[in-house]
Amino acid sequence: MNKNIKFVILVILSIILSFSYCTSTKTSKEDKKDYFQIERRKLLKTKGDIKSVGDAIMQYVLSNGKAPDISDIDELNNMNFPYFSRLGSLRDAWGNKYLYLLDEEDDSSFYIASSGRDGSFEGWEQSGRYDITEFDHYNNDIIYSNGGFVYTSN
Repeated sequence: MNKNIKFVILVILSIILSFSYCTSTKTSKEDKKDYFQIERRKLLKTKGDIKSVGDAIMQYVLSNGKAPDISDIDELNNMNFPYFSRLGSLRDAWGNKYLYLLDEEDDSSFYIASSGRDGSFEGWEQSGRYDITEFDHYNNDIIYSNGGFVYTSN
């Protein structure tokens, strides 16, 4: 009788643990969907933030006739220009610092970039649009110049 009680208790515990596990975890497909949505929100936030920084720099160009001559985008925070005081963090939604480039041939032209989820920037010569159909596509860079995106997702 003692063995039967132990067996029944073991079966009941197994059922409870199995039920608990099944109700508290999602399928891997649901996990991927949630993760994909989180990365999508990060991408959209990054694009919005880059546009805001770009708009502030465009105001600077309109006021000064040229884009800021800086080597690091964080230097915008130290410049005495009202639009720059509202920028906040100059990092993308993945925590990577935005990149900045002043056009060597036209000092009123500039580029701002995010190095994407992986933080690895592939270069300023990228242009066009890309689809995001896999997680790795969030590693793609985003590049903005003079009022518009030159390399970005659809």
